[in-house]
Amino acid sequence: MALPVKGKKSRLTRHDLLKYFARERLQLNEGILSDLMSRFSKAMPAWRELLDNSFLSVEAKQKYAALLAEREKRMQLGLQP
Repeated sequence: MALPVKGKKSRLTRHDLLKYFARERLQLNEGILSDLMSRFSKAMPAWRELLDNSFLSVEAKQKYAALLAEREKRMQLGLQP
C-alpha cells in the first residue's frame, strides 16, 4: 500500500519530488537541490556500467535499463530544478 503524495500514488514527477519532499519536508535550499541533481546526473553512467557488468540475465538487464531510462527521463536529470 502506497501513501499518496499530493494526491498521487505513482508516476511522481521531478516537480512532485522536489517541491514536496525536498523543499517542503526537508527544507532544502536551491543550492543544495542543484548539487544533488547534478550528482544524480553524473552518477547515471556509473549505474549503467554497473548494470552492464552485472550477473543478471540479458532480459533482466534490458528491463532494468528501460526502468533506469524512464526514471531518468521523468526526473529530467541534467536540468536545473
